[in-house]
Amino acid sequence: MSNLLLLVSIVMGLYLAWNIGVSTFGSTIGITFGSTKIPRQTAAIFSSIAAILGIALLSNRVVDTISKDLIKLDLSGLVSVLIAIAIIATIVVYRGIPIST
Repeated sequence: MSNLLLLVSIVMGLYLAWNIGVSTFGSTIGITFGSTKIPRQTAAIFSSIAAILGIALLSNRVVDTISKDLIKLDLSGLVSVLIAIAIIATIVVYRGIPIST
């Protein structure tokens, strides 16, 4: 049972990351491309590199803060939270409302 919960949590986490990426990538690339000094493809590459570096360098601090200082959840609680957030994020992105992350 715990293997199934782990698999569901991974899938929901990836789906949630995709939802947040869809919501925020436009504003990220808009800053780079909005100056009209560089081509769209170059702006997309720079924005992607910046996003990947931010994820790689800072995400562990967020996970540590949430898991150690704010809440304590078992695997079933984590899956429930991920499913709820993924549903809310899908609705918000579908309506075109920006997500604050």
